Amino acid sequence: MSKSKLFLLPIFAMLLGSCHILDSLSATSVPSTNDSNITSNEGDGTSDVLSTLSDTSSEDTPSDLIPADLTMFTTTYPTDPLITYTDSDYIVKDFPNGFTYPTDARVKPTNAYLEFWHPETELNMRIVASKAVFELIEECGFYNQKYADCYFPVTLEVKMNGKRFVYYEVGMRLKGNTSRTQFLDPDTNDFIKSLSFKLSFNELWDKAIYDTFNLRKKWTETDNPEWLVRDERTFMGDVDRKYGMKKIDIKWNKSADPSLVMQPFVFSFFQRHGLISQNSTLTTLKMNNTRFGIVTVNEPIDKHLLRRYFNKKGAAGELYKVGWGQPSPDEGWVKGSLRYEDLRFDDHGNLIERAIIGEEDKFNGYEPGYDAKEFDAKSPNPFAKMITLMETLKNIEGKSVSEAKTMLEAVVDMNSFLRYAALCYLTGNPDDMRNNGNNYYVFFNPNEGNKAYFIPYDYDWSLNIKWDGVGDMSCLGPFHSKQQGNDRSWQENRLFWATLIDKNDHPHRAPAYDIPMSTDYRNAYLDLLRTFNADSQYSDTYYNVVYNTYKATYGNKTASDLDDGDYKVSPFVGTDIMSAFINGIKNSLAPYL
Repeated sequence: MSKSKLFLLPIFAMLLGSCHILDSLSATSVPSTNDSNITSNEGDGTSDVLSTLSDTSSEDTPSDLIPADLTMFTTTYPTDPLITYTDSDYIVKDFPNGFTYPTDARVKPTNAYLEFWHPETELNMRIVASKAVFELIEECGFYNQKYADCYFPVTLEVKMNGKRFVYYEVGMRLKGNTSRTQFLDPDTNDFIKSLSFKLSFNELWDKAIYDTFNLRKKWTETDNPEWLVRDERTFMGDVDRKYGMKKIDIKWNKSADPSLVMQPFVFSFFQRHGLISQNSTLTTLKMNNTRFGIVTVNEPIDKHLLRRYFNKKGAAGELYKVGWGQPSPDEGWVKGSLRYEDLRFDDHGNLIERAIIGEEDKFNGYEPGYDAKEFDAKSPNPFAKMITLMETLKNIEGKSVSEAKTMLEAVVDMNSFLRYAALCYLTGNPDDMRNNGNNYYVFFNPNEGNKAYFIPYDYDWSLNIKWDGVGDMSCLGPFHSKQQGNDRSWQENRLFWATLIDKNDHPHRAPAYDIPMSTDYRNAYLDLLRTFNADSQYSDTYYNVVYNTYKATYGNKTASDLDDGDYKVSPFVGTDIMSAFINGIKNSLAPYL
């Protein structure tokens, strides 16, 4: 796609309603919930496309897998083939990490959900859609990112240990900060690069923003029973497609992980030791007639994940995604280090709008550092909990250790934070909260007076996969005071100075926080490191168990049609980097234990 396409979007949108798309989805071909044996239309070109599609095992594409199309999108309301599997049809095994969800969680994991995330499960995903659909995804996700949050319809087929599921009109959009790129050939619109994307299963396309593309559906909750079915649809839920996941994330191997299993290993280890953490696994992926090899599937961190960890009251807590942001629209970017100094208030003491805390609005170019995902928008002070956390961290300066502990324990679940700090140290991500003020979530738990919990996120640059020129993370001691992902600048986050970093060890430190470190917190942190380090699942031996588990499933299905001399998906090359990191961090930690 040439850059001139930036100026063609409005024209393209006007033409969508009248243009002929090869893979049309007509009203007569809309599948019914009571009929899963669907045939494609004759004479519309669909059969020609389908004849070229195959999954990684060269199986012919079933005739009911109708590619998503845009020509009649606004007036058709397809429903998915009926799921006939019962709870007993799913393979439910204990997870190797020993993790189980709380018995009083608001939502119990379905058997389908448990099988989907199990590391021994074989997954094969296939997405089919007209080229016009993928062109819109590229245009809005890369060239014209004011529309980056818009989803466009694709048909999804999932095979899970041989069981087959088909979902029509699944929303798809690009995701990621630095991984967004042109992925289509500018002349043919064929795939030329891998992409990271999000799939949404309950998209309705009934918002005004879709008028821009002539894709706003003409259905309502009152007049169309299909509206409610779609609004409640989840992925890997029960037989009624409820209680599963609303969204899933797909990530290509941008970090060139030679083992492919780094994220499943890390997130599983977090779960094993008591952190709120997303699930992660692998799948084959094919889009139209292009094989993408093996990709990672991650569970989003959202209210649906929280409902599996907390009861009804707890799951209603506020949730923020934290990264870099601007203190005000006119200032430069700063790290997400929970600094009260980064807040800006008006003359009346109110937080200014479109500053470092808020709700993301990509349409208007607003990306806050503390992105409120779940919060009370009707509150007169909707971000009060985050502001209080940041203010408390500022106010512990100059206090005694006992005073600071009392203040901290009123706003942070300290046991959870110390676990988080220990596990993050052992997994070596230079782009996390400690090393770059980036890539974590803060959850305020109503069951504990809205104390903050920290949730790790985006770990495709961990276990010594080099990130942006950062050196060997395995050489760091457990009390290191520099942010490794930001030119080794001094630690800005006051939480680490109050718990792990002794200011007396750094007389020329900057910033010069007057915060006395609590030896109680440091000793608790060391005890956790001692426990986690001794765990048999924190070893090169176990990493190879995980690697060999996935390799046994997918070892002969790694081929990507996008492989060339400069680009490969690293099909199960080996675990040397990860093994060296784990053994290296054990050596670095040994003198302190």
